[in-house]
Parts: sequence; structure tokens; C-alpha cells
Amino acid sequence: MRVVLRRLEVLGGLAVAADETHELDRVTLGRGTDQAVQLPDMRVTLAHAEIRLQPGGGYRVECLGDNPVWVNGSAETDAALGTGDTIDLGRFRLTIGVPEPGDDLLLEIEERGGAREEKGRQRGAYKMTLEQGGLRKRRWALGSATFLLLTLLVLPIVLRFGSGDGRSLDAAWISGPPSAAHAGFIGSCNRCHATPFAAVKNEACLACHKAQPHHSDRADMLALAGMGDARCGSCHQEHTGRNGLVARSPELCTTCHADPAGLSMAGGGLMPVHRFGGDHPPFSLSLATLKDGKAAFHEARQDEGATLHEDSGLIFPHDVHLAAKGIASPTGNRVMACADCHVPSATGFVPVRMAEACVSCHQLDFDPDRPGRRLPHGQPDEVVSVIRDHYARTALAGGVKEPTAPEAVRLIRRPGEVLTLAQSQAALEWADAQAERTLEDVFTRRVCAECHTVTHSGDAAHPWVVTPVRLNTTYLLGARFDHRAHASEQCSRCHQANASKLSSDVMLPGIASCRECHSDPGTLNRMGSACVDCHGFHTAKHALFGEPAK
Repeated sequence: MRVVLRRLEVLGGLAVAADETHELDRVTLGRGTDQAVQLPDMRVTLAHAEIRLQPGGGYRVECLGDNPVWVNGSAETDAALGTGDTIDLGRFRLTIGVPEPGDDLLLEIEERGGAREEKGRQRGAYKMTLEQGGLRKRRWALGSATFLLLTLLVLPIVLRFGSGDGRSLDAAWISGPPSAAHAGFIGSCNRCHATPFAAVKNEACLACHKAQPHHSDRADMLALAGMGDARCGSCHQEHTGRNGLVARSPELCTTCHADPAGLSMAGGGLMPVHRFGGDHPPFSLSLATLKDGKAAFHEARQDEGATLHEDSGLIFPHDVHLAAKGIASPTGNRVMACADCHVPSATGFVPVRMAEACVSCHQLDFDPDRPGRRLPHGQPDEVVSVIRDHYARTALAGGVKEPTAPEAVRLIRRPGEVLTLAQSQAALEWADAQAERTLEDVFTRRVCAECHTVTHSGDAAHPWVVTPVRLNTTYLLGARFDHRAHASEQCSRCHQANASKLSSDVMLPGIASCRECHSDPGTLNRMGSACVDCHGFHTAKHALFGEPAK
């Protein structure tokens, strides 16, 4: 975008403006000399914030750390801007002006008081001298140092270790509380610190964590500076609390992921990301598909534009099962909820199976005269055998109530009575015809056809083919999601299942839905979520940490 930086100064009592025009994709603000707008004030960090042009018009200021800016007098880390809005950083005020035609942004920069005046005000706040405070004698300084030494070092050691309970004085040097993972040997300092008061080396960590995977199996990624030779302690810092080993700082990830192309990883399919609440890319999903009659999976992104769908091989309308008025079942009208089929587990959800979730309504009976006779699920060839065997036995046993059935089939025979050859032939012909009609009905109109796509193979030995079912259990690629942490929310908050008419619908919410509750650490009014809450680091399948890239 075309940016005009207008610096306002007062020279000889007159206001003077000097314009600079730049072509920038964003306006960086900070104390560093590499910033588009350098603000030499110690209250401003080296890279403090950025101003970006919004696609729909207007601007947005985003802080690059936890330190805010003051937008129209209010502390903000992420705020929309418009014409006339002001940003205060230290002794500088930035105002969004009205750009000329052809310009995208006019930024007026005003220094409210010079650096010399600022130092003068600071010196004026501390007028009391050491002599005025009564500290002109050296003995006062020595006495204070002795008092601090006794109070802050000797006294705590005496109080803690003077009781004679056998605790080692080594614990006095522990810099902080141990993590839960290492609490069992926290008193054995030499297990980690081979050299006293020196940083722990990777070899000490890998002595226990021998099979620790690396971040990637790609040799070019592991060859990057700071990746293959990374130090464990750079991310996992002991003596910082019970959960201190968990590296939650987003900067540990975004240092590389903000510009993967700049790290020679442009061909790896990695999208740049600075922060979850800003430019995090849409989710990548693993969706089921049918290829050459076999179930497989393919990757799709939620920003592809076209409506995503998956071929699970199952015919299942969610809206029918979640109807507010209920659904007919063998035991009467039944009002269903998501939890009737989807049961949470430690890793997500228990896979939905016919025997546990569906059989209470779909009982797979096929003969109205024998409602207790059920078909096996998932075995088409066995279904054919069961139906043919059932009607063969029925024909030979007799007692069929169907008026059009042969007399030999309708008669109730006494035990030991033998059919004539003609009667047997008529009975078996009726059984074969009845079985074929029932098979056609079961596979193409009800029972199997209610939930599955079925085709006739033309093979007498295996006449019916049921499209294989592959229910997805892991949709997110390279990420994890724990439904248990969201148990207080209604399923419909994120999944619009009650409006889904097709089993091919992909009902996973987009990233905008997650941002309604989650944002970056330190964001007000939303839950701060670090990268490690959804992504892992040690994700390699073959490369181990501490080993050279192959």
C-alpha cells in the first residue's frame, strides 16, 4: 500500500510538516532502526506494533508483544482504526489522517516534548540526594549490605535447615519449584547438571528421553540453524513451577512459522502464521473419499471456496434423527440427542458402531411372521445365506399363512410326516422365489438400503455389493482437539447437525468459530490459547531428537 508519513515539528514557533512516501505492505512501529516509523523512546519496544490495511476498508493496529498501545486514550493490543483516530506510544502521538487520492494511508507523527525535556522531567522527580537522605557515611552502606545478607540468605537457610530433619543444604540453591515430571529426583542435582551452576546439556536430557521424536522427518528442516542443534532447555525450563516444562510461549513457534518461505521451506506446504487471533490459516481437514470402490482419505482446506463433502459410504440424515418432535422407533417415539451416538473418549470419541448405536432402532428383521429373526450386520454374503436358509426351513416345516403359497407349504405337518417328491419340489420353488423377493427388498428398498448404497454384482456366488463405510475419527491434520474441555458447551454451538440432510456434509466449524472464545495469550475478554494447546512439537515419526538428519 502507498503510505505517506507526515512528521510534525515546531521550529521557531511555527508548525512544520515533512512528508515521506513509501510502498509498504504494513507500517511497523517501534524503537528499532529497522522499523518504518522509528520512535526513540525507552517505553517503546524494538518492534512494538504494526498497522495493516483491512480488505474491507479501514486499518488495524496489532501489537507484536504483550505491551499495548493507547488508541484514543484506551490501552489496546489489537484494534480497528479509522480517520481521526490517535495512537499514543511513549511521548509520540500518531494520527490517522485523510489520504490524498492515490494514497492508502496518511499517518501524522507528532513528538509531544523532546528527549531533552523528557530527561529534565525525570531528573526533577528525583531531587533528593544521598546526602539529604542521610546515607553519606560508608558505614551505612556496609551496614545495609550486611543486613540484607543476613536477612535474605543466612536467616532463610537457618530457619529451613536448622531443624535437624536431615534435609540437604543443596536445596538452598534450587532456583525455583520443580516440575511435576522431575519432582522425584529434584534433590539429585548432578543427574542433570553435570557441571555445577552450568546450563543442562542435551545429553543429560536424552539420557532418559532416548526415544524423543524430532519436530519433522525432513532433513532440510532439521538442517536449519537452531533446529537440528536446538537445546532442550531453550523451550523446557525447569524450576519454574509444576507445569513449567510445557513451553507455552507462542514466539517459540512463530519465530520460524511467521515466514516459512524465508527459511527455505516454501515447498513444504506451510502457511505463514504470526498469531492465532490474526493471520492463522484456515484448518486443513482429512476427509473420507471413495476411490475405485475403496475407502481412502484426502486433504482439503476450509478456504477452498466450494462446499466440502466426504464420502463415508453411509446414508445418514442428521436432521431426521435430531428432529425436535422425535423419530419413530420399535419402542415408540424417541427424541434423540448427539450424545446418544457420539460418546467422548480420552482421544476424541468412541467410534460409532451399529451394534451399540443403531441396533435399538434398526433391528434388521426381514420376515413379518418371524420378527425375532435378525440379519447379521456387515456380511452381505451371510445375509444371503441366512434368508435362503430361513425360507427353505419354513417351506419344509409348513404352516405358512400366505394364501398364494403352495398347499404343501401351507399345511401343518405332523412330526415324522414325509413330503412327496412333488410337494418337496413345490415347497423349494416357493422358498427360492420368496428368498429372492426378500433379498431384493432387503438390499434395495429397506434394511440395508436405508443406510447403505447397494449394487447388484451379477455374480451368483456374491450377488450383492455394499459400498464400504469409513467413518472419520480424526478430521484435523497436524492438530488436536479435546471435546472434554468443551463439555459445558452445546454441540449445536459449533456443529449445525440439526440442519444437515446428507451424511456427506462436513460440519466442522471454521477458525472464526474458535476465535469467538479463543485468542492469543494476554488478550482481554477471551481465553488465551498458546500454539501448544492445539499443536505438538515432537511430531516426527522417524527422526529422533539429538540425532543428525539423514
